[in-house]
Order: sequence, then C-alpha cells, then structure tokens
Amino acid sequence: MTQITLDQAEEKIRSFLSDELMKDWASTISHTESFQLDSIDQVDLRVFLEETFSVQFTAEQKPFQNLQTILDLVKQTS
Repeated sequence: MTQITLDQAEEKIRSFLSDELMKDWASTISHTESFQLDSIDQVDLRVFLEETFSVQFTAEQKPFQNLQTILDLVKQTS
C-alpha cells in the first residue's frame, strides 16, 4: 500500500460503503457501532480492501461488523 493515513483510509472505506454498497449509515456510523452486511456486500468489501489497500484475507476471516475492525486490518497491512 502506498503511504496513506488512517484518516484517508477511513474516508475511502466510508465512500465505498456509501457509494458502492449504498449504505446510508456509512457517513455517520461510529468506529465501534455494529453494522450488518449481507454475504455479497462482505465479498465486495473484501475485494475493495484487497485492491485498494493490498489486504490479504485468510479463510478464517470473520465477517466485518464495525468500522474499527476494518481500519485495524488496513493498519496491519500498511
């Protein structure tokens, strides 16, 4: 991943959730507030994270349930 701040990563993730997955809550949800994505949205989010931030997933990866989990994963990759 090229040099990107977590704030920039968060902005990209929120934009993806809002624009691509059509989640109205994406711009206002807190980092720890739970959300639910169906299995198709989970796959789309993983593809986005792989392509945008070079995140690698394991078979044991659990579904994302909040923004903080996603940001932690991106931070580990950077």
